[in-house]
Amino acid sequence: MNKTSTRKKLLYISDLNMGGANSADQAVPRSGYCNIAIELCRRLSKDNDVYVLGLGYTGQEHFDPFPIIPCNNLQDVVANAAALKNPDEEFEVTL
Repeated sequence: MNKTSTRKKLLYISDLNMGGANSADQAVPRSGYCNIAIELCRRLSKDNDVYVLGLGYTGQEHFDPFPIIPCNNLQDVVANAAALKNPDEEFEVTL
């Protein structure tokens, strides 16, 4: 008996400040929300197609199995979410 698995498309929206250096060249730690979101999305991406909209994410290189789309504000989130969705597809949104 063959089971056909259907991968869901998941849209995850979270603070994804990856840290780094601020304008004064001082180290800025990665946000706690970012740590949780990255690990959760890694696990979700094993069985699903995960797309992440990252508030505070500025395009730093990452090696995770899902795209992270930078968003500066909630207007960016709405615009990017609309751009990702095709009329024939459904997304499950996780905040």
